Amino acid sequence: MTIGFDFDGVIFDMGPIIAHELSKLLGRIITIQELTEHSIENCFNLTKEQTDYVVNCCYRDEYFWGDRFVPGARGGLKRMHSLNYPINIITARPHPERVRNYILSQIDIEPSLINVYYTRSKDKGPMAHDLGLTAFVDDHFVSLDSIAQYGIFPILFDNPWNQNPPAIYYHRIKSWGEIEEMILEL
Repeated sequence: MTIGFDFDGVIFDMGPIIAHELSKLLGRIITIQELTEHSIENCFNLTKEQTDYVVNCCYRDEYFWGDRFVPGARGGLKRMHSLNYPINIITARPHPERVRNYILSQIDIEPSLINVYYTRSKDKGPMAHDLGLTAFVDDHFVSLDSIAQYGIFPILFDNPWNQNPPAIYYHRIKSWGEIEEMILEL
């Protein structure tokens, strides 16, 4: 199995950062559980400018340090590394080299085993296909629609914002432990 990962929401825990920035913007405490859709503008009736502001805040350097991993991701990536599995990340986050450098600064893994690819859209299927991936883990079901169209096994990483996917063909997982089990089984 050659597996790929989204970065935000699967490896990097973006939820608390978004909730923090929304709290500052809206003047009240926002919890992660209130992030019931991937599009925050729909959750809170935000303008495009407000939405762009919150998303851009999340990419600031102040949030890109320390242990901001989704629970279990750090250990899961280390175990994948110890088994010589390549870590393939496809992200819509600008500056993929920052993603790679962040992971390498936080986890002692062989740099040649981590690959980060940038796509300007949520359409990750073509790139995943070109990389020869057989499975892909994402927290956004729109990305997984494209993944599935290319015959790649779509895995939905459970988060509050993806509880009502429109399709039923996703394999939903709730933890990095489940990712590891799946890799070891295949």
